Amino acid sequence: MEVNELIVLDDENGQPFDETQYLLKHILEIDGYEYAVLVDDEYLDIDEALIMRIELDENDEEILVEIEDDDEWILVNEKLDEVIAEENESGY
Repeated sequence: MEVNELIVLDDENGQPFDETQYLLKHILEIDGYEYAVLVDDEYLDIDEALIMRIELDENDEEILVEIEDDDEWILVNEKLDEVIAEENESGY
């Protein structure tokens, strides 16, 4: 996965979850894990971003997994807030 890549989320059966295309806005690296920050490609609203952990499946292909642990969720959101603040300071 690469930043600015368009992604359609699939369900557990590999079928498109919905018709929404998401833009991979950021990849966050935290404690050896990577997290995808996805925004709706139509609206591009970072405040409504989806954040998912990037993992490898049994075929070593990257997949997106929901974050279910509250502490992990807080840590990732804090990192995203830092990234957004840095972008705002730099005018990005």
